[in-house]
Parts: sequence; structure tokens; C-alpha cells
Amino acid sequence: MDDQKTACLLLHGLGGGRFQFRDTEAQLAGMGLHVRSITLVGHDGDSRTMRKARAGEWLRQAQREYQALADRYQRVVVVGFSMGALLGLCLAAKFHPAVLVLVNTPVYFWNVPRIARNMYRDVRQRAFGHLVQYVRGDQIPIRTYWEFYRLLRYTRRHAAEAQCPTYILQSRDDDAVQLRSVKFLLRALGRHVRRVKLYPAGGHNILVDDPAGRIHTDIATFIGRALEKQEARAV
Repeated sequence: MDDQKTACLLLHGLGGGRFQFRDTEAQLAGMGLHVRSITLVGHDGDSRTMRKARAGEWLRQAQREYQALADRYQRVVVVGFSMGALLGLCLAAKFHPAVLVLVNTPVYFWNVPRIARNMYRDVRQRAFGHLVQYVRGDQIPIRTYWEFYRLLRYTRRHAAEAQCPTYILQSRDDDAVQLRSVKFLLRALGRHVRRVKLYPAGGHNILVDDPAGRIHTDIATFIGRALEKQEARAV
């Protein structure tokens, strides 16, 4: 596909950055799409900046970026990971993009049974990577978690207003997102959900930690097929 009529907006997760979409961006650009990957307010690596960031700023920034692309391109695709998926849902409720891809969407966050299993495995293997991660909380300020929760509540209220072809991707072993988040999305989005794919492994940061790169190929394939179908109907 060589389609410069279409732009793709990539929205990273809380405490993350553009690096989370590095491989996805490469695949989408290889399809001929214009790809725009942004850094959300407060994610410049300075914890003081992050502490000052507000949910409304994240949402307004995402809306501005979407509108800028919509002004230049016939179609806009949105791909969101984790908190970026919440922002993607909010954008879909307001603008109705050509395609929406949601990766590990934290409608219900903290998968406590999975966290317990990870900690138990760490103790048995004497490798305390998960324990350190949970204690540090990826060094995200408490105030920032509150802003995340404000965005989550807003998203839950407006998710059903999203009306565009949607693909839901979720890791079964995600320690940050409960699987029942997928059920919420299915109820809220209904007939607009084109496919759900559950990955047996990859954890929450599957975009970075999937060594086979399957999810990046899946995202590109889903988007490509959806755009082709839309083009065929337009003829």
C-alpha cells in the first residue's frame, strides 16, 4: 500500500514515550502512511514536569494533533497503547477516525493475581525485577496517577460514543490491565469492534517486550485491511 492520503497518530502510555512505537512506526511508514508519533505533556524525562501535567492537557494535546492531521489528510488512523488507548477512545468519540487500534487498554487497571504470580516467580528465581518495578512504580508521581484516573473516568463515560472500525489487542499476562477491560470495550463499542486478539505473553509493555514483533505486524495488517475495505466501498 502506498497511501499518502492517510495519516496515523500514535499515542504512547503513561510514563512511556515514542520509543514504545518505534517498530510499529517503521511498519506503518513502510506501508506509505504518514506517521505522527507524539510525546505527551510531562513525558520529557523530568519528574517535575510530569507532576505538573494534567489529564486535560493530555486530551487537548491529542485533539490538537488529530485535528492538524485531519486538516491535511483525507483519513486519520489512531493507535493507542495503555493510557494512549484511553486517549484514542476519547478521540474516536469526538472525531470518528478511519480506524482505531487499542493496545492493552487499562479500563480496569492493576491485575493483582498476575502481579502476585510475577512476585512469586521472582522470589523462586531470585530475580527481583518485577518487585523493583512495582516498588518504584516506574518513578511516576502520585499526582500523575490521579490525573490518569481522571482521564480513565472520563473515558469510561464517553467510550460508547466512539463509532469507527476498532481493533482490540490485549496481552493475557498483562500485570497492569485486567482482562475484563476487553469485555467493557466489547460492550461499549459493540458492532464497531472488528477483531479482538489476545496474546498469550508479552506483558503490559508488549510493544517493546515482544521479541518476535508479532504485534507490530498485526497492527499494520489490521490497518491495511481496514483501509482497503473502505477504499473498495468508496469505488
